[in-house]
Amino acid sequence: MKLKWFSVCICLAFATPIVASAAFSLPPNDGYLTDDASLIDATQEQVIESALSGLADQTGQFIVVFFIESLLGYDVDDITDQVREEWDLPSNSVLLLFSYSDRIANVSTDFQLSTIFSDQVRNGIVEKDIMPSVREGKYNKAILSGVESIMNHITGKYTEERYYTGLESSKSLAVTLLYAIVFLFALSWLLGTIAIFTFNRRYSIAGTLIGPIVGVILLQKHGMWLSIPPFLLLGVLSDYFVFKLYKSCVPKRRRKRSK
Repeated sequence: MKLKWFSVCICLAFATPIVASAAFSLPPNDGYLTDDASLIDATQEQVIESALSGLADQTGQFIVVFFIESLLGYDVDDITDQVREEWDLPSNSVLLLFSYSDRIANVSTDFQLSTIFSDQVRNGIVEKDIMPSVREGKYNKAILSGVESIMNHITGKYTEERYYTGLESSKSLAVTLLYAIVFLFALSWLLGTIAIFTFNRRYSIAGTLIGPIVGVILLQKHGMWLSIPPFLLLGVLSDYFVFKLYKSCVPKRRRKRSK
């Protein structure tokens, strides 16, 4: 009798994972958008699919959107892995999955797009672009916002900095400024020393020219309107240091001949 019950338990133990793994059945892949929860109307579906098709033609990157009624208690990451495997999604694709009854959204990528869609970007798309509208019951807006955000990240219009907190943004800006200053001094010193010691110039204006250019780049990338004057002054300062180096290294007699 004990042996019989033991055999039954063994069978149940091995059968349970099989039943569990087969419990969630996926619908057929319906193209760029599969709406198994009937969240959007036909007109919006056509608009989204047209936009995603155009993105694929333009960039070669794919966005696949999948809406389901419920996760049925399964982990969303397990479902996304199952979708990728059963639908045979390419490695250059982004999968946006949304479960209506669970109010859960998930953005997943394969290795080709992992550099663009870091954990911070994927979480930011969900928490800042999708979920606010979901909490208000505006599912169409949430979906369109999520799709638009993913598209903008693929085309380069959005970057990870969009989801930085105030502290992270300040750190990123500080690092950018540090790199810009190092670049300015290094390049102006290099060009300045070449101009002075190779072409016998008494002074260099490399820093004076490079400084405003660096300021304009910072203006375009970060909207820093006040970056141009400080970097112009830094460029002039760099030229001054190069000139002082010239005076200390070149004999006075040679300087007179080079006038």
